[in-house]
Amino acid sequence: EFLKSRRFDGNVYANYNIGGFVGCHLYPRNKIFIHSLIFWYRPEHYLLSQRVWRGEINPGRFADQYQVQVFLLLHHDENDLLLSQALQSSPQWALVYLDETTVVYARRTLLSSDASRLHEVDLKNLSPGQFEFFSRYGPYWVGNFLVAQQHWPSAKSFYEMALSEGI
Repeated sequence: EFLKSRRFDGNVYANYNIGGFVGCHLYPRNKIFIHSLIFWYRPEHYLLSQRVWRGEINPGRFADQYQVQVFLLLHHDENDLLLSQALQSSPQWALVYLDETTVVYARRTLLSSDASRLHEVDLKNLSPGQFEFFSRYGPYWVGNFLVAQQHWPSAKSFYEMALSEGI
């Protein structure tokens, strides 16, 4: 719903486990690079996706070549977490959405567009009160993401919330 309510042109690189679902909601305005029906793709396409996912290919160069404007990742997936770290450290990309399962990075050039309504998420000042969690494990998952991004104070507040709820 987050991406559906934003207006931007270009392709989306999504975790292939959710790419089909996302593609159904964003197509035809936005195309998904890959989804779980991998038999639709040439083997080279799938292997390229895997190389990006594992960090073997620079995500910025890949995005330039395939007009990818947004990365939609599952932050509890180990490979997506590695890709997320690469995007987080790149000046070309901004974290624009985070919930208990997904993380969205957009090209910084999209942030200046009023039509996209995308704004950068400040990980240093993130607090559990900014979220509506869908499960009791939500604060734990966001805390894990923040630890992986080395945002310790923010992660601590999410872990404290998880502990207070008996997780």
